[in-house]
Amino acid sequence: MFKFTTLLSILKYFGLLLATVSTIWGLTHELATKDDSGNRRLTKAGRYSIALVILGLLISLNTTTLEILLKQRADDRARAEKLEEQSRKQQEQQQQALDRLERRDEDRKRAEEAQQIKTNQAESTRTLQETTFQAEQRASIQATLREQRQSRMALQQHTGVIHELSRLLQPLNEMKLDPVILFPRYQPLVPYLDRIERVSSRYLASLDANGHSTANLGIYSQGQTVNGRYVPEAIRIPRESGLFPDRQTDCDASMVVEAANINIFLFKNPLDVAKLPSLQDMTEKADLQLRATGFTRLLEYDPRSKRLAAVLELATNNTEAWDSTTNIASVADLPGSQMFLLVSIGGGCVGSNFPPYLDLGFFEMRIAKRKFEISMKNLKPVHDSQGVRYYVLTFPSGQEEFRKFIESGTDTVWYTP
Repeated sequence: MFKFTTLLSILKYFGLLLATVSTIWGLTHELATKDDSGNRRLTKAGRYSIALVILGLLISLNTTTLEILLKQRADDRARAEKLEEQSRKQQEQQQQALDRLERRDEDRKRAEEAQQIKTNQAESTRTLQETTFQAEQRASIQATLREQRQSRMALQQHTGVIHELSRLLQPLNEMKLDPVILFPRYQPLVPYLDRIERVSSRYLASLDANGHSTANLGIYSQGQTVNGRYVPEAIRIPRESGLFPDRQTDCDASMVVEAANINIFLFKNPLDVAKLPSLQDMTEKADLQLRATGFTRLLEYDPRSKRLAAVLELATNNTEAWDSTTNIASVADLPGSQMFLLVSIGGGCVGSNFPPYLDLGFFEMRIAKRKFEISMKNLKPVHDSQGVRYYVLTFPSGQEEFRKFIESGTDTVWYTP
């Protein structure tokens, strides 16, 4: 590179030297002559002079061009070197950044490894502690379970003893019923019911503000005072009243008050009410089957609904007539069991076609001096495949639910208060 630059400098000055020599040559020699016609012609010295000028010019031009090209190459090389230097510096910076990142990663890995070692040590310690605690806890749980099993067995034995004792203390040796039976809307009963309505209207018309009647009709009322005025709720007709039905004059009505009875069927395991057996099968399969008979204490008439009802007193004292499997022999056996009530008339008047089944308006019974006041909402009417209608109720199995169930009808009446 150095020699080529020197050569270019020499050539540049050589071109100047040729131009100087050509000038001197032209000054010292005859460069042109005229011929006979007056035209100028170069002499040999003129041709040499022109050749020297052209040669010097070419050398100068080529030298200048080569210098320009050489300078461009030098500039390109300088730019390349500069770019290379910048690239090298960037690479060095990147390498330094990578080194820093690697050192940081190594530091982080060492920190994570140290933390993992600490965590593993803590986990091992905790696992050891948990294993010890779990072993102690397992032993404690096993001891607790043994105590619970023993307590449960003792409780079962105690419960069994209490249940058997309860069965002995509450035997089903006496059952009394206080149902209310509604008179059916039956054509032969219409004359009697019309007479009840007429007399009741006269009675209501005779009441003063205090509920006292000025007419002697042999009946009285149950009611309450509202805003200072007596409001009757039900008119009561006692047995000694002239309105009480007589077999000679009111045969069909007398059958309700004299021959109404209730057959009771109890099942320890409840039946599917959608697939009830026939009455004969019901009688044979019941765990306890009995019949309650008695008499009518009085009649009650609801002036709002114009319905007449018989308030009965029924009993099943003759335990020898009970049909029992001993599965239900006590009040303690009733929770979880099912009871069917068949309300019917035991007989009929000559030539009458009395409905075979009657409607219940209220139901209350006493077993072994324990009162069962059951809401009519819990007594559902059902029919078997032959059309026999029963009222069915299923006693809750829990003791507290059973208690609430048998008290669900407390302070309720059949009529509209």
